[in-house]
Amino acid sequence: MTVIAMTQEMGSLGKDVALQTAEALGLTVVRDEMISDIVAGKMKKRKSAIRRFKEGNASLRERLGVSRKSLAVYSATEVYEYAAKGDVLIRGWGATYLLQGIPHVLRVRVCAPFERRVQWLMERLDTDNETFAQEEIHRSDAARSANIRQWFLETWGNPLDYDLVLNTGHVSIESCVELIKLMVRRPEFQQTEESQCQLINLALESKVRLALRSNPATENVRISIEADNCKVVLSGIVVDENESRACESTLTKVPGVSEVDNQLTTITGVKTFR
Repeated sequence: MTVIAMTQEMGSLGKDVALQTAEALGLTVVRDEMISDIVAGKMKKRKSAIRRFKEGNASLRERLGVSRKSLAVYSATEVYEYAAKGDVLIRGWGATYLLQGIPHVLRVRVCAPFERRVQWLMERLDTDNETFAQEEIHRSDAARSANIRQWFLETWGNPLDYDLVLNTGHVSIESCVELIKLMVRRPEFQQTEESQCQLINLALESKVRLALRSNPATENVRISIEADNCKVVLSGIVVDENESRACESTLTKVPGVSEVDNQLTTITGVKTFR
């Protein structure tokens, strides 16, 4: 099973690289917009609001109406589930960061010189307003950088976060596709039973986190979740036994969870030192 996580800059032709790569390898493309629409539906928010929030264009009312933490949990769950199915190329939504611990996932960044990106946007918008194009690209870059910093505590664009960085200002789309094809065939990116198990466990942990977030009785808990072959271990501190039982009860309804090891500690059970 092939899994490619790709990020791109506005105007870098990353969309073309993704589509041609997917066609050459027989992969399903999961577009950034696709995940946005799915997440919007599950969060019961307007699709346009979620897209503007992510792109840094949301109004004050929209920003107040969307929980960044909930958005991160919902989107992570979608990314993990798509990746676990395999034979997929996922564009955007932090997939390159969410999947960085999975050995068989190829993480790709597509970029281009700023001047080339400005020219591409001007041509696409059929405008000769270079200042406007420059401002749009700066705004897009700033929004992406802010999202990555807030969600993953990472610096967007760090080359060490990727296995392959492609500069379409110098390398053609066709050459980019050939390089990606070469990489996914290398031994480092072959799926193993262990690496697939890692991915499945991450997907289950994310589903559990989403279930807890979606339950009013557990939405504010901050605990550790560890999944291992359908068994989920909960650890950390909760308010009381009622909250502990609510966490455990919530997990029993999550598809894929066959056993819950509740190691939660209540605040009343924690010693206070004066």
